[in-house]
Amino acid sequence: MDQDVEEAAELVRNQWEKTSSDLIEKIQAVETCGSVGGLSAKGALPQLNAAVQDRFTTLQSLLLRMDLISQQHPSEDMGEACVQKLDEWKKQLNELRLSLRNANRNAKLNIERAAKREEVERSVNTIQTLDQSNITLRDAKEEYFGARSILNSTRRLLSTMSRSDLIDRAILVVGIVVFLLVCNYIFLKRLGIWKALRTTSPPIYSTHVPIYETTPVEVHVPINDEL
Repeated sequence: MDQDVEEAAELVRNQWEKTSSDLIEKIQAVETCGSVGGLSAKGALPQLNAAVQDRFTTLQSLLLRMDLISQQHPSEDMGEACVQKLDEWKKQLNELRLSLRNANRNAKLNIERAAKREEVERSVNTIQTLDQSNITLRDAKEEYFGARSILNSTRRLLSTMSRSDLIDRAILVVGIVVFLLVCNYIFLKRLGIWKALRTTSPPIYSTHVPIYETTPVEVHVPINDEL
């Protein structure tokens, strides 16, 4: 009987140590919730508190079991030891509850600070995005004005080239017209002179008389004496 009670007490003590250690870890997780390096999910804190409450319930059940074991222990010394252990556990349980309250308060502060930090970061990102957008718009505006200046220069150049082409065409046409007029003038002038010659001068008929060259011939006339 004594051995069974002692084994039951030892089992309760082991379960208490394991559960209390797990509870301390969960309370630490609650305290760091929302801080840098801690849990930051929206549902993390309620889930942690639910797990903590389960451990508290288990510890409370172990207290009741240890209380029953202390009453059933046949040895007075062992019974007193169980009672002392119960007092230690109750004190530890109260300290853990106080730690849980402080942890939840710190967690809420961490979450508020994290929310503010996220808001500030979001505002900074928004401002940076706006600044980048302004820079992009300014660059686009400068490129637009640069392209517009190039287009205006190109338009003026095309206009100048178009005027030059028109002037060249006009000069060419005028040159051709002047050339044709000069040719026509020369042709008409020559044609008029030829007609004037035909109408004012009588026809000239010329006879060609062949001219023969004569060479002096020496004629010998006899004189009377000679006769």
